[in-house]
Amino acid sequence: MVRGIFRHRFMSLKQTVKNKIKAHRQKKWSKDFDLQINQKEKKLYQSLISQDKSRMVLPMQEKMIRQYSMDVLGSLDFVPGLKSYTAYSREFKEGWIPNNYYGRVVLPSIKGDFCCIDNLKTHSKRLLQTDLIPDLAYCLAGDFMLTDGTKVCENELERILFEVNDFVFLKKNNSMRGYGVIKLDREKFKNCDLNSFGDFVIQSALTQHQFFENIVSGSIATLRVTTVKAKGVLTKNRLSSLRVGRYGDEFIRDTTTLVVGVSPNGFLSENALGENWEMYPAHPDTGYVFKDQQIPFFELAEKVCEDLHDKLGLTGIIGWDICITPNGSVQILEWNAQYPGINYSEALVGPNFNGLGWENLWK
Repeated sequence: MVRGIFRHRFMSLKQTVKNKIKAHRQKKWSKDFDLQINQKEKKLYQSLISQDKSRMVLPMQEKMIRQYSMDVLGSLDFVPGLKSYTAYSREFKEGWIPNNYYGRVVLPSIKGDFCCIDNLKTHSKRLLQTDLIPDLAYCLAGDFMLTDGTKVCENELERILFEVNDFVFLKKNNSMRGYGVIKLDREKFKNCDLNSFGDFVIQSALTQHQFFENIVSGSIATLRVTTVKAKGVLTKNRLSSLRVGRYGDEFIRDTTTLVVGVSPNGFLSENALGENWEMYPAHPDTGYVFKDQQIPFFELAEKVCEDLHDKLGLTGIIGWDICITPNGSVQILEWNAQYPGINYSEALVGPNFNGLGWENLWK
């Protein structure tokens, strides 16, 4: 009996130590995460006011930001993100979700159990059970196969791919933001070592609606639809943005893309933002003016993404990257269930997440 009591006390002490170590590591991670994000937020704020000094946050706004950050979100660590939003909007808005609060408070609380499956580009079509993904073929464990599972040799794959396509796009598993994406014509396909890429999907090139072609040609503009699903509630699109490339881009790249906000009824925001929140009321290469232009077939794109999220049956948040074709059909290029960004759109057209109770998740 004495031995049993001793063992119980030992196990209890061991668990207490483990909990303290875990809490210490979590606190350190949160501190490092805030530091990294807030360094970026301060640069964004400086970028905005260097472009337009009238956007400088006023003392009264600063007071409101600090009070909201502390009283509502629980920490002054969220002040820099709220300041950058306020500088862009020229006013403080209650309900904003700063990037570091989103990353370290919201996402760990709402992400579903299978949030990493979006990394498997080779399995998206099967997981989502939709024909709205432009997959042509896969490489899985060194085997080449078509979308129906038929295995083919490399020469046969080449023939099938380029019978009707001038070029295709190879996307590696775990690729995102333009990294791990390769544009291949027949000659490049012949000369590259496909086995060096690991598992990948090959997708057909798409033609975008003239609306997006008018903004800039050469790369496919992607409409980001961000859906949120809570338990027992139908999925709803909460945030939308449009990513457009620059002259010379073959596809959207993280370093050159411009992000335009999209209102709940599909209208573009006044400005596009560059990587460091350079403001562009018109596309710098084409002169296309963004303000009040309405995206065609926007409601259809929303519904497609909401239905797919519901069908997938996973709670949490998913960012869908969409191409709208000339006839108005929707094609899914990517989906991100791990960390779909909200920062640009919160500033451009937010707050986007009112009514979800996210401001209480830290408590």
